[in-house]
Amino acid sequence: MKPFVIASIAPIIWGSSYLLVSLYLPEQFPLHISLLRTLPIGLLFLLLAGRIPALSWIKKAAMISFLGSGLFYLLQTVGSFLVPSSIIGVIIATTPIQALIIQSISQKTSPPIAKVVACFFVLLGMFLVFAPGFESFNFMGIALILTSCMSYVFSVFFMKKWELTASSSLAMVGWFFTLGGLWLLLPCIYLENTGDFLQSMDSQGFFALLILAVVNTGISTFIFFSQVSKISLTNLGFLGLINPIAAILYGYLFADEVLDVYQWMGITIIFASLIINISLDLFTETGGRRGILARH
Repeated sequence: MKPFVIASIAPIIWGSSYLLVSLYLPEQFPLHISLLRTLPIGLLFLLLAGRIPALSWIKKAAMISFLGSGLFYLLQTVGSFLVPSSIIGVIIATTPIQALIIQSISQKTSPPIAKVVACFFVLLGMFLVFAPGFESFNFMGIALILTSCMSYVFSVFFMKKWELTASSSLAMVGWFFTLGGLWLLLPCIYLENTGDFLQSMDSQGFFALLILAVVNTGISTFIFFSQVSKISLTNLGFLGLINPIAAILYGYLFADEVLDVYQWMGITIIFASLIINISLDLFTETGGRRGILARH
């Protein structure tokens, strides 16, 4: 349970990214913002790591960075133009389901019924939270956001499978964002104008971008990666749900956004599902330990 609690710090921080971007950064330059929050912090973490890993490790890190950083940010950015944030929130709720399916296939086991029920209630909670903003459906946008979630889940799956964070979480963060930033470089150059971006920025914008890069990207991801090997893939999927919920609560607390009774019900259901999911794992773990002690 402790690794889950520590790792949950990351999505709580990530949730504030939406507020920083919406309040202080120009919304017409999402690729520049994504690039500047990833590539510089990636290079900094590489310098802090202080060593070059084996080529085989770098190849695996390149694939993971493409899935979890480059492709993820690109799909999320394009999809956000096509789909309202309300629908994006509900699509994100499918992350635990995708993680549960991938984990079950890789382990050749059936998913636990309790986990499936928890996923269902998470979807219900997300629907209640984001339903007031449902305006239109764009199937291309939905496909892009759904694919971005799958890309994230597969990046974590391979990270755990190859145990890339076992030797150095610092190096993994460095390569993850350096290579992920490089994946974004060409789309940024060809799709957006750097001069216009710089003109649209003020001192508050540059400070917000600094916080976004150092805290919301670098430090939070380091915390998350340091716990990845200790948490199941399904539970990592559940962790991702904290991000949009934290974003809504930040908006309520700091941006005077109003939540209705159904949204509060949805948030309550989601948190209850998270608690039940953690409790089930803790109960299973404790029961397993007791069984081992009893046999000895």
